[in-house]
Amino acid sequence: SFRAAVEAEHHDMERRRQNNEYQCLYRPGQALEMISGNFEGMATTFKDAVKRAHDEYAKLRVEVEMFGRIATVEVSPDMVKAY
Repeated sequence: SFRAAVEAEHHDMERRRQNNEYQCLYRPGQALEMISGNFEGMATTFKDAVKRAHDEYAKLRVEVEMFGRIATVEVSPDMVKAY
């Protein structure tokens, strides 16, 4: 269990490092798919990348259609993939 906790912490640190080095390769209007999180499996549209001073890494702003309306959501880069 100690080993599992250390490995989980290492995995989280590695994900954060990769996200911090992330260079956005998506273009506005590009179709993406959520691969994790609350919207997993849903189609989204890339809007832009957001980097604020207090954020550890840049986030992506995407649009998700829910209940017939478009909602703008900020997600981590590792939560989406291109179609």
